[in-house]
Amino acid sequence: MIYIGATEVSSQAIYLDIHSIEHLRCGIRVSAVIGDGCYEGEVLIECGEQTAITYADAWLGGDGLDDFLQRCGKHWLQQQLVASVTDRVALSCRPTRQPERKFHPHQSPRPRVQIAETQPFWLKPA
Repeated sequence: MIYIGATEVSSQAIYLDIHSIEHLRCGIRVSAVIGDGCYEGEVLIECGEQTAITYADAWLGGDGLDDFLQRCGKHWLQQQLVASVTDRVALSCRPTRQPERKFHPHQSPRPRVQIAETQPFWLKPA
């Protein structure tokens, strides 16, 4: 959960609870729950060549989104969501590169597999 800031009117904490991160070819897509204690709803944040923020309640007709955006300041909230995703999520989820293993020319790159039983247990006579 990421603390975004506080609402302008009542100083309630605004939080972002991420439940899905999808790495795209040229960016990331984050699905999360955003709220302030009085409102809670799904949000999709897409950062890359183009940035887009989609509130599920705007499409599903849920109550409370307009009041929430007014309490937070819609423009300020969008800036904070993008900054939170790019600063915290993108950097913490950056894939790490594993060092290449070097093998001796006579060494197999994979260990040989040994089977402990002579035949599968379901073929053994009863």
